[in-house]
Amino acid sequence: MGPILLALAVFLGTLTTLALGLLGLRRRPVAAPPVSAFATAAAPSAVTEGLGRQATPSDPAELDLQRQELVQAGFRGPRNLEIYVAIRAGLALAAPAIGLLLVQPAGLPTGLLFGLVLAAGAYYAPWLVVASRRAERQRQARAVLPDLLDMLVSCLEAGLGLNSSFQYVSRELSHISPSFAAELDVLNAGLQAGLPRAAALRALAERVRVDEVSALVNLFAQAERYGTGISQSIRSHAQMSRRRRLLDAERLAAEAAPELTVAMVLFVLPPLFIVLLGPTIITVTSHMIPDLEGR
Repeated sequence: MGPILLALAVFLGTLTTLALGLLGLRRRPVAAPPVSAFATAAAPSAVTEGLGRQATPSDPAELDLQRQELVQAGFRGPRNLEIYVAIRAGLALAAPAIGLLLVQPAGLPTGLLFGLVLAAGAYYAPWLVVASRRAERQRQARAVLPDLLDMLVSCLEAGLGLNSSFQYVSRELSHISPSFAAELDVLNAGLQAGLPRAAALRALAERVRVDEVSALVNLFAQAERYGTGISQSIRSHAQMSRRRRLLDAERLAAEAAPELTVAMVLFVLPPLFIVLLGPTIITVTSHMIPDLEGR
């Protein structure tokens, strides 16, 4: 079998595996709310499950870290880790075949080298997607946390209990930050199922993995342990969150000046010099230099 047919066979086989995996991702139970594509996925296909089982890391610490990253990115399904690992492995296997097909006129070594580069990029591409989604959800959580705390204080001072306050806040935040509202819905579901409040709040902090949320969970735990008032503590925490958000905005504004300077030097000044000096250079080269040479 020639290298082109071999590459084509590997490419088609990998595409079939990925297609079966995507079909497994899109199968959703009827009664489940559509939180995310991974969270509502049914059991993956046998090929994808086998590939994911073979490519899953054997180290329990690394396995737990990848599972936490998926949960923090909003993918909470039981088979999501296998599907995620299978997609990464399938893309890494398909990339060398694509490299051979694209760079076949340049020869087999060049195609293999290009395929290895594509394999590295394809293997880390799903991780970049998960990391970007995780960072975006954390950014939304930091942005909406002061408003959440203000509403929580208003609910507590109006006479609502803490569990009822969480339910009200999750409904109000569903239009502002759907991702964080979904995390609060999971918290409310755990509380309604009988999970201890401290354990449910710790699970929320692990799913979100934001320092402000972790500090808020510790505040709730201390207030519940010592029986102290929680409204004033939440209000102080909201003020601290706003101050930190303002400091982050000032830091980003201070970091923007050097970046704008570099962009100006690279992309603004050269066209400006061309526009200003271009007519002079054209005039000198077309009139003055020929006149001097003729003289």
